[in-house]
Amino acid sequence: MDCSANTIAEALAELTARFRVVAHVRDEQWPNPPVPQRYLNEEDIRFLGGESCCVKEGDRVLLVPSIAGGSGA
Repeated sequence: MDCSANTIAEALAELTARFRVVAHVRDEQWPNPPVPQRYLNEEDIRFLGGESCCVKEGDRVLLVPSIAGGSGA
């Protein structure tokens, strides 16, 4: 999805407004939920300043859902 956001927070706000997926992407009470993990150009945003880190043209924001499971044994 192309957007005109300047920060991760703005990009997520635009995403949630377009596709109404707020509960699955972002929570105002908990801005860094464990699911999904968010990356800026394959770098975890938690190490880049969180949702306030800047994005520029050509950057990729990746949302990667966590997959839980086990052997069931």
